[in-house]
Amino acid sequence: MKNALSMNNREFQKVYKTNKSLANNLLILYTFKDELNDKNKLGICASKTVGNSVVRHRSVRLIREAYRHLEDKISLNNWIVIVARKSINGEKEQNVEKALLNLLKRSDLLIKDEDNE
Repeated sequence: MKNALSMNNREFQKVYKTNKSLANNLLILYTFKDELNDKNKLGICASKTVGNSVVRHRSVRLIREAYRHLEDKISLNNWIVIVARKSINGEKEQNVEKALLNLLKRSDLLIKDEDNE
């Protein structure tokens, strides 16, 4: 992930407090606009309600891979926290990527294409 830095706990809390969130059946997306940084910060979370440690780790890997595929399409200067929901258990990588793309479109974090405008 070339354009993303990892977050610490204080940064997670700051993003949560902004109350800018969107959700679908697999993921919850929290965002915070940071004008001082020229890179994105990414945080991924899967609580114990998702499953045991193996399931949670697989969920985090799926989300990280979906983000990696979409990274070039995401605008910079954002802090992004992605939370896995219980229904992510057993989902395929393509479904997780579609869910993340849906949330990114709804949150206006995608770079606008000049060709499509």
